[in-house]
Amino acid sequence: MPIYTRRGDTGETGLAGGQRVKKDSSVIIFLGTLDELNASIGVAKTFMKIWPDKQNSEQRASLSGVLKQIQNELFYLGSMVAGAKIEPLPLKQRTLYWEQVIDGIDVQLPPLRNFILPGGSRVAALLHVARGVCRRTERVAVALSRRKPIQLYLDAVQYLNRLSDLLFILARLVNKLRNARETIWTPSGPSLQTFSSPADLPLDPTSGPKNGGPLSSSPETAITINEDTIMFEEHDALSERWE
Repeated sequence: MPIYTRRGDTGETGLAGGQRVKKDSSVIIFLGTLDELNASIGVAKTFMKIWPDKQNSEQRASLSGVLKQIQNELFYLGSMVAGAKIEPLPLKQRTLYWEQVIDGIDVQLPPLRNFILPGGSRVAALLHVARGVCRRTERVAVALSRRKPIQLYLDAVQYLNRLSDLLFILARLVNKLRNARETIWTPSGPSLQTFSSPADLPLDPTSGPKNGGPLSSSPETAITINEDTIMFEEHDALSERWE
């Protein structure tokens, strides 16, 4: 049986309750953004599983379990929004639970008195991406709750607001576990660098292997382009290949 049905070729789709709606309706936009959020968390979870060393294995397993739980809850939330006949997810209780998790992790981290630039280790950077998607999902939920202020949407706004905080604190925790430095943003930081011509850009197209002409944005990073694959190679102070 094919996975396609052709029923959506006219720009409509069906909700779990049987209702047909336009694919650009506010409900479908919310469901689609939830899907993006879930997928972005899945990417972070996947990279977490392939850390190259065995250090912090227990913490890594715990973090992976947290991300899996979040993914399950997002599926529950999407099913509820779509009108599926399932046992509802207690969003208020889950919001309070994640608050406790956030507080428990926060006391293990260095105090944060400034904004930080998203990044650090790869997994942390991916969690920051997921946090940004979560914020967008929250904004979609806010718009939906204004159009139809039912309790489900109102609770979803609070849940997603807290979830973005959780993803932020998880990114900081991952950076701590990976000994990755956080970059503090300061308004009086380094001046903006300008380049008058392409020749001034910090690129060295002659470095690295000759199988396709790699681009190099720094001595530490090279993108090797072959006929079949694009391989990212990076060597940093931690001697990590993947994080």
